[in-house]
Amino acid sequence: IHGATRNADDYFCSMVTAAQHFVAMEKLKNGITTMLNDDDDDDDNNGDVINPSILVVAPRFAQLGDKDLTLVGGGTALLWKKDHDGAWRYGADAVYPLENNGTSAISSYDCVDALVRILSSSTS
Repeated sequence: IHGATRNADDYFCSMVTAAQHFVAMEKLKNGITTMLNDDDDDDDNNGDVINPSILVVAPRFAQLGDKDLTLVGGGTALLWKKDHDGAWRYGADAVYPLENNGTSAISSYDCVDALVRILSSSTS
């Protein structure tokens, strides 16, 4: 996981580009002349769908300054301590929201484990 500088969007775009290049190279190795798939419905011929077997994930570990963060589908974002070192990178517990006893039961490693568990159990 990258993003120590809190730029998940940049990392996501870079990885999508890398995946597109990988798919293009694989197609060239296999003698397929179409560089990228364009099987979406927007008629722009720009290869939006890179490969149905590639998934690019760019998790964002928000910090306390991001408290106004809006989640798609609702809910409350987990927030980590804001520091120069990025505590989330070392498995720190979220500092918001807290449990009734004033502690967090969820670490950044727990979040990554849950993501891997969800993705590995997916059938599609």
